[in-house]
Amino acid sequence: MERQPFTETTHSIKVGTTDGTDWRQGHPLSINGCFIMLCERGSLDITIDSRRFNMTCGDMAFLVFDMVTVPVKVSDNFEARFVSLDFDSAQDIFFLVTSNRFWEYIYTYPIFNLSASLKTTSIQWFRLLDWIMVNSSEATAEKIMRNEATNFMLIMADQVESHLG
Repeated sequence: MERQPFTETTHSIKVGTTDGTDWRQGHPLSINGCFIMLCERGSLDITIDSRRFNMTCGDMAFLVFDMVTVPVKVSDNFEARFVSLDFDSAQDIFFLVTSNRFWEYIYTYPIFNLSASLKTTSIQWFRLLDWIMVNSSEATAEKIMRNEATNFMLIMADQVESHLG
């Protein structure tokens, strides 16, 4: 499998694809700020704050710095797109534009299945991030990535709020 390397802007926003082979099963992941992951194939068994979850194709994970996140089993064909933000970027972008209800949902359901339309939108968003990193100057990519992360969080928060009523 061809893996895309981490791509990092000066604001510590990383985008890429992972197959989980760089994770040590049974050991906590190091998450400095926030790690958003969309499973594209295979599966991942993971514990988050001592609760076990199974992530499969079409599932999204929101993992933040204060969650103890431990990969238990990664399938041979696992592949996920991700965006990772350092602590300061996550604070600026995510925590200031979302509600407490959104984060209560994320802490209760850190891994969740996306509706068909939201899955399509998320796949397109991750592809857009890849395109931006490859085809934009560093200065332009830095600004766009920050805006894209903010907009995506606003969309996700709106979706959660509309489902909670």
